[in-house]
Amino acid sequence: MKNLAELARKNRDQQKKDSRRKVILTIVLSLIVVLTAVAIVFAVTYYKKNEPEPANYQPTATTDPSASTVPADPDSEVTVLYLQSGNYTAGTDIPSGTYDIEVIYGSGSVYSDNYGHGKIDLYMGINKDTYTASSFTNMILNDGNTLTISGPSLKLTSYDASTEELLGREPWAEEGYTLTSGNYRVGRDFEPGVY
Repeated sequence: MKNLAELARKNRDQQKKDSRRKVILTIVLSLIVVLTAVAIVFAVTYYKKNEPEPANYQPTATTDPSASTVPADPDSEVTVLYLQSGNYTAGTDIPSGTYDIEVIYGSGSVYSDNYGHGKIDLYMGINKDTYTASSFTNMILNDGNTLTISGPSLKLTSYDASTEELLGREPWAEEGYTLTSGNYRVGRDFEPGVY
């Protein structure tokens, strides 16, 4: 009888331990499911805010005065540029002048290689916070200065942009190159140049 009572007690103890393990396992699995759901919602929200531009989006320039605010001098033309990631040289790719910048999509770094007053070196994005600017006023680009955009799509507005014809760039090769994913060597697989 004593063995039977002891066996029954051990059985009850084992059932209690198994029951506790099941409760703990259920709680842990529930937490994993909830945290996974939160991570998915966060990832989808982040992706929607930083979704890449459509494939057919092309940077354009316009001098339409209605494209921006009213200029200080009503007789001046407003130059509005929409630029994506790339390196833009003033006087060659874009007119030199003083620009106000507004982020229209995405986030990333914006830098100009001029020195002193009018230089920009910022992390910019749609969502303004302590470390992210959504706009910048009075960036100065003189002929030869380079504006480097890495990430965001920007709207640049100028009331004093140069009206001189842009120099443009000479093509480095007669035809373009179609490259798929891989590693390529400049000079061997394609001509050196600005693409």
